[in-house]
Amino acid sequence: GGACPLPRGGGRSDAASVTLDDCRCGAGTFGDVSSGDDCLDCPVDTYQPLAGQLSCLPCTPNSVSPGGSTASGDCSCVAGYYGLTHLAAPNGTCDACPAGSSSQQGSTAVSDCFCDAGLFGNPGLGEACASCGATSFSWVSSEYCSCNAGYFGDTERGADCELCPVNSNSTNAQITVEGCFCDAGYYGSFSEGPRNLSTGDNTTVRSGQCTQCPANSFSDANSTSVAGCTCNTGYYGGFGPGDIGECLLCRSLDPNSDTHDLNLTVSERCLCDAGYYGDPHKNDTLSCSGGNCTIIPGCVPCANNTYNPRESQALVSACIPCPSNSRTIWGGHDEVTDCLCDPGTYRSLVMGAIMSCTVCPANTYSSLRGATMPSDCLSCPADSVSSPFSDHLMDCFCRPGFYNSHESPSANVECSPCPVDTFREQQGGVGLETCLPCPRLSNTNGANGSATCGCQTGYYGQVELYSAEDLLMTTPRPLVCSANASNGTNTTNSTNGTDCSAESPLPWSGCVACAAGTYNELWGQISVAACLPCGETGYSASGSDYCFCGANFTGNPAGGIACERCPVNSTSQPDTRDISGCDCVEGFYRLMPGDTCTSCPAGATTNLGALNFSDCFCAVGFFGTNATDCVGCPENQTTSVGNASGPDACACSDGFYTDFPTVNTSICVPCPRNTYNRLVNQNTSLACAACPNNSVSEPGRGVDGCDCVAGLYAADGWDTSPVQCLPCPNGTYRDTVGGRGLLSCLPCPALTTSRGGGATSCTECGAGTYRNFTMGIKDQAACNIALQVSSSSSSSSSSSSSSSSSSSSSSSSSSSSSSSSKSSSS
Repeated sequence: GGACPLPRGGGRSDAASVTLDDCRCGAGTFGDVSSGDDCLDCPVDTYQPLAGQLSCLPCTPNSVSPGGSTASGDCSCVAGYYGLTHLAAPNGTCDACPAGSSSQQGSTAVSDCFCDAGLFGNPGLGEACASCGATSFSWVSSEYCSCNAGYFGDTERGADCELCPVNSNSTNAQITVEGCFCDAGYYGSFSEGPRNLSTGDNTTVRSGQCTQCPANSFSDANSTSVAGCTCNTGYYGGFGPGDIGECLLCRSLDPNSDTHDLNLTVSERCLCDAGYYGDPHKNDTLSCSGGNCTIIPGCVPCANNTYNPRESQALVSACIPCPSNSRTIWGGHDEVTDCLCDPGTYRSLVMGAIMSCTVCPANTYSSLRGATMPSDCLSCPADSVSSPFSDHLMDCFCRPGFYNSHESPSANVECSPCPVDTFREQQGGVGLETCLPCPRLSNTNGANGSATCGCQTGYYGQVELYSAEDLLMTTPRPLVCSANASNGTNTTNSTNGTDCSAESPLPWSGCVACAAGTYNELWGQISVAACLPCGETGYSASGSDYCFCGANFTGNPAGGIACERCPVNSTSQPDTRDISGCDCVEGFYRLMPGDTCTSCPAGATTNLGALNFSDCFCAVGFFGTNATDCVGCPENQTTSVGNASGPDACACSDGFYTDFPTVNTSICVPCPRNTYNRLVNQNTSLACAACPNNSVSEPGRGVDGCDCVAGLYAADGWDTSPVQCLPCPNGTYRDTVGGRGLLSCLPCPALTTSRGGGATSCTECGAGTYRNFTMGIKDQAACNIALQVSSSSSSSSSSSSSSSSSSSSSSSSSSSSSSSSKSSSS
């Protein structure tokens, strides 16, 4: 046969074993090896002394054993029990310790049991465990009790625990009164005489007491003499050898002193507080030298803007200057944080004795002294700015392009943007008047809140901004005349209006017009390179911002596409870029873009841009069922709209009426002279309204209404409402009737003007006067007095001229009166 297998737990066989069936598990294990099982250790609290067993035996109750135990003796009683577990029953048991006692695991006899904490006795000797009294205690396994803290007594000999004398205490387990010690704030000791126990005399002789420390002093516990009493904080003195035998108040020496270290000697007990320096014991003492005496102060406060964080300092050098940008409000400060950061700063760091005040950044301010957070730096109001270190709201100034619009600008800041086409170059504007108009030929490109102006589109150059003070100069700024100045001199850098009679820009902007045939579509350009050529077929006037083809042409000169005329009988709006934008005129149609426009039959028409013959319809003033048979209305009659189908649609035209029933309804009568009628199909003469003041008309006047007389022009709305005639302004005239719009008033030629409004002609400016244009707008003051050179000779000459002018004026005035009379007569 072979060797038995050695599965977990081990296996063995008898010496004569010859097969696997003869193999079996050893002691302390169990299992059936022949069936292929492992040999397993007996679990805890069991054992097996025999080999070849299929299970393990349990330990005695209240006992335990480790795994793999091989004998009952491996079982031991648990804590609180005792016994011999290897003995056969009934002796092999674990019995509980007596009440109030316990034992260690593995105890075998009752003598191993001991009393629990708080109990005393000897269970091994048959004594029950008894409870200690209220004033005593015991540890585990004690045979007697000991006195609690605050008590004393020889309990081992049966004495009771007594309370320590008044104002004293003790630690645990004190046997005699000598174990008691005085409480804090008291001093003294206790003694106890001997006892003659051999004679049975148990009388104890005790002495001692605890005495309270003198006024303003204190002692630690267990002080045995008055020398253990030390002065309280704020007092000086003592009770030891050489001491003064009392405690006196430091502040009676100096109100700014105290005891800052109880270990100092008596003479040094009072020391100056933090924030002060000096010697309080010398307060109000005299120091005399050479017959001069001065009073020595005790504790001196550190000066304003300094601090001293340490007490007991004798020298002024102990006072430390406040950090940069900080100061104290008064003297005698003891912490660096008593140094308050100045307005316009905030405390950003405190690390021990290190502190720093950080300046509020630009565009913020802080009026707070002693600010401690970045948020104490308040943001300036919207659109205002400030310098770093600003300490007041009024340090915030409206930024360039804005002005302070608050009703109380000296106390508040409320920034509003300068309007479009005005500017403010510097910060701090107060009031709308500080926003100045952009110089001539420049603007802000539609933006408000501008700090500068740029040349308008179609122009280039560096805008020369100006200030309000420039407008008050007694000597005008140099002017630049353009080539169309009336005297033709084109004088540059002129200060005399007569050198530029057609224009006088104030102030000059520096913007130059792009030449005709070029354009600039960008705002604010400074170089002539911004003026781009329109191309050979493009068009632009001087100062244009776009090149385009005119009406009836198509193309894109700016894009390099030449302008070409629309096909015959078609038209286009200006700036049409493709032939598809050419529409057939009214009365014509086409099928496809670019096709020839074909005429509708006689009497028929189309709307602009018709695309089919079916778009033809009978025109206004004609009627018919289709475009091929349109018949005209009778004389002075028309239709209200086109596409009328029968003769009943014909009615009197605008400017005419039928006087039904007194006149034949088929006859249309024209409205009389100086009346008008804008409506068709009117059947009464009341339809003809009288022309308003200063207007006239010919008979039969219709939708065009009445015409203003010479010297006046029709205000906007003349085509829908009764005409309103306004006089042409000074410096303009109109010599014919029918003016419509202000532009119909013609400007007076150079060196002439008109006065009083409503002029039909212009008169020459008198000697010593000139035409003036300000900021590019025609001055309504007509002829201005020219600048004169002061000298006695020119003065007399001027006087003569004036006389002459007066005569001439009188003569001219007579002439004018005469002409006026003739005009009135005629």
